Amino acid sequence: MFRQDRTNPSTAVSTWKGRKDTPKGHPSTAVSKWLNGGLFGESWVPITASGGDATNDYTDSTDGITYRSHVFEASGTFTVSDITGASSTDLQIHILGGGGSGGNVSNSDGGGGGGGGGANVLTTATASVQGYTITVGAGGSLDQTSIVGGEGGDSVAFSTTAGGGGMGGNATFGGTNGTNNSSGGGGGLWNGSAGGNGNGTGEDGGDAASRPYSGSWIPIQKACAGGGGTDGVGANGTTGGYSTSTATGGTGGQGDWVRYKDGSGARYGGGGGGASYALAWFTSWSTFITTYRGYGSGGGGNGAYYSGGWQDGETGDANSGGGGGGGGDGTAYSANGGSGMVVVRYRYA
Repeated sequence: MFRQDRTNPSTAVSTWKGRKDTPKGHPSTAVSKWLNGGLFGESWVPITASGGDATNDYTDSTDGITYRSHVFEASGTFTVSDITGASSTDLQIHILGGGGSGGNVSNSDGGGGGGGGGANVLTTATASVQGYTITVGAGGSLDQTSIVGGEGGDSVAFSTTAGGGGMGGNATFGGTNGTNNSSGGGGGLWNGSAGGNGNGTGEDGGDAASRPYSGSWIPIQKACAGGGGTDGVGANGTTGGYSTSTATGGTGGQGDWVRYKDGSGARYGGGGGGASYALAWFTSWSTFITTYRGYGSGGGGNGAYYSGGWQDGETGDANSGGGGGGGGDGTAYSANGGSGMVVVRYRYA
């Protein structure tokens, strides 16, 4: 026979039936709520959605919550088909633009690294039953015939844009500026020594450096700059003194963590590395001397350099928003930037 609790006479017998392992600190909680897990963590009902790569459910270490992420590596549609009974319709979105190309070159000049694609983060978007168009920006494209680089393409989602990164500088112009939170390209040589400016949360590209010819044994040294990244400026190119032949391309600026993708902490949107070379003049002839490339960061490609032969700049990683590496001396090509990415996530469990 069951009786009501004397300290809470209004609590029904049915409330206590089968509640032996539940503390009496909850005497007014009904059995039905207890059976559904209400006291010790309610079951979560997620929205129903499709689009992109939605195979990666993960637990975020910052809050202990399990999320489902939809990763768009190409343009597509995020489709919400049902929100009936969903515990929440909140979405979190990270938009990453394409990286700029390295500065292409002709004749005796060098190219700076491309700037990293911009990042925009939406923390409070609300899902409704509809399809949302997702645009993923391409990496800045290099035209090797006309010796023209290119800025990264914009990524767009939920009426929000993350701009493509700026192009690395070359003999004609400095690194171009970023737009919509993207980063500027690194400075190139001859005339384009200055790096481009970052926009919003984007960072600036670095400046190029050169050491002119002086005497029969003193090399010309050229060091182009790294492109800016989403979390750091591009490094300046550096040259040695007249007694050395050192030239080092600038490192691309550090990328930032793409929130919401998988919780891995990988960085994206880094700048491309700048090119470098040194040319030693003797009485009637000249020779290239080994130099040091500028390394890309956060998916950015490495810059061109000379070591017994020319090594081309390297392409930014696909879907990293990384800038392309700069080219050198009209012999080593610069490289394309990496394409962008869009991530949409919501609480799943």
